[in-house]
Amino acid sequence: MNGRTLSRVVRQQFWLFGWDIRRQEGNVLIELGFERTPNPTGAKSGSTRYHRVTAEGDIVTLWGFGVCWSSPDLGSIYVPRLKPRASWTPALSTVPEYWFTDIAGLFSAPSTHREQAASDDLTLRLLDWVIEYETSILERHGSQYRKDAIAAWRDPFGDPMLLIQHWRTLRYQLARQMEVATALASR
Repeated sequence: MNGRTLSRVVRQQFWLFGWDIRRQEGNVLIELGFERTPNPTGAKSGSTRYHRVTAEGDIVTLWGFGVCWSSPDLGSIYVPRLKPRASWTPALSTVPEYWFTDIAGLFSAPSTHREQAASDDLTLRLLDWVIEYETSILERHGSQYRKDAIAAWRDPFGDPMLLIQHWRTLRYQLARQMEVATALASR
């Protein structure tokens, strides 16, 4: 997947999260077990935080400006909405107490093979979750609900099944890249 396509898919996904939050019948993220924490400063420039602990003990945290995936054993990755490239930190393994884009300063590009492997593993977990999330939306609310959300986006990018396929393609590409990197590192 090229960078432009990835950027469009990620931006659209954030639009869809927002659509699900604003759903007239109730906030889908809350229904799925997310905790909502408004920006405690009350500043308009901040973002409400949504977070949930997964069955595996990882934590997904969503803001309007990005997503963080944290794991007690691997650290965390942060993916901004506008320039979707995962950055990593070993220091953060709980729900981030941030409401502004300055969270990005805690993360950096992995600099060793071990750090890259941890970052890639966390990214795969995030991708698996997004695929599961979108599949769940289709099962719970039907394809028309998602089609309406996509049609309302200023830069609509395909139908619900195409969106899931893009996420699966990205996941496959990253998993394949990890296999190659592991094979090269073991030589």
